[in-house]
Amino acid sequence: MGLVAAIQSRSLASSVLLDLAEVAALHGRTLRSTFVKAITLEPRNEQKRMQAGRALAEAGDFHTAIDILLPLVNASSPPAPGMGLLISLLFAGGYANEAFDIFDKLQPHPPVTPNVAAKLIQRYLAQDMSSWPNVRSELLSTVLGIDLTTVAALPLYNQLTRPDLWSTLLGKKLADALGWRAKQPPASAIADRPPAPSLYEIGMLLGVSTAGATLGTNLLTNGNLTKYDFVEDRYVGWAPSYMCTGDPWNLGVFVLGPDGQTSAPVYRSLRVDALQVNHLPSLQPARAGFAHSPIPLNEDVPYVLSFAYRTEQTDNSAAAIWVSDTARVFFAGDHSLSATHGTWKQVTIIAWNRSGAPASIAPLLRSFGVGSVWFKDISLYSLGGIARLHLAPRDAIIDVR
Repeated sequence: MGLVAAIQSRSLASSVLLDLAEVAALHGRTLRSTFVKAITLEPRNEQKRMQAGRALAEAGDFHTAIDILLPLVNASSPPAPGMGLLISLLFAGGYANEAFDIFDKLQPHPPVTPNVAAKLIQRYLAQDMSSWPNVRSELLSTVLGIDLTTVAALPLYNQLTRPDLWSTLLGKKLADALGWRAKQPPASAIADRPPAPSLYEIGMLLGVSTAGATLGTNLLTNGNLTKYDFVEDRYVGWAPSYMCTGDPWNLGVFVLGPDGQTSAPVYRSLRVDALQVNHLPSLQPARAGFAHSPIPLNEDVPYVLSFAYRTEQTDNSAAAIWVSDTARVFFAGDHSLSATHGTWKQVTIIAWNRSGAPASIAPLLRSFGVGSVWFKDISLYSLGGIARLHLAPRDAIIDVR
């Protein structure tokens, strides 16, 4: 066999092994040795290293992923796209110094997750490094979810680059927020079964007996927030939503992400910290939170949407839920939730798709005002067996207690 044919044969074998290992990983089996052999057959293929490293990281095998990605540090210029993932893995694996050194030396700096950006900011500040001003804008942009280099964000950029930032009110709030954002939610083996309102409670809200009625399966993904996507740094099914960029919305300083505390009073939840919010009348209100992908609804079927929320140091216009922009699909626009002053409250919404056609809702849990808001135990069920209940579609029923 000639040299070219031999190289092609090794490349093909590497691709086959990598495909087999990835398919197995999708079905819950991590074939570590197969990933390693695939890379051994073609060690200089950067794309395959990144592909294998990501698959192993998603499967939770951080150490093997590190071994596969580490050779990429000096392999290419500009840095390989997998360097951001490698830095995340090194932090998670207890190699914080190595993670920091790699990020600081690579040019340009690789993109990182908000969790890693928060960790890096803390280390830069702790070491009082002269290179901090060179990375300040990109790391703060990542944590805050907005591009600080835009014209609209210039007033905020000027605030955040003040030499005395950390002694100001905004700086102190930001330092506190970086503390929880730098923590990674722990893995969980808890089943994804968020609590649902009882049929008795639903009947009380509807004013009918629910004997014979049933609740279907939960239509929301990861409603009790047990599945954390390490690679994307977020709870599965819930994407961050930032409407606080300075145009067309007011500028807002929001830190949001998964709060993985497993003890009282927070537990596992989606957290939104609003540190500073502008209120110029010429711009739309600033807000930020978490969005779920669209969920199809049948016509004239009652649905029960439920979740718990908690606020600290907010007013009565901060926490809100948005599901639709059409009044006949659940309800239109944001529904504000009153401040809870540190206690958890349960929200139960019974609503219909009354649009006369198939429609969908996309739950968006968010905050409009300064303070902290948490959301958890989120579920959406269809109410079955309703023919005998003689329920006519009506305006949404929203109960908070």
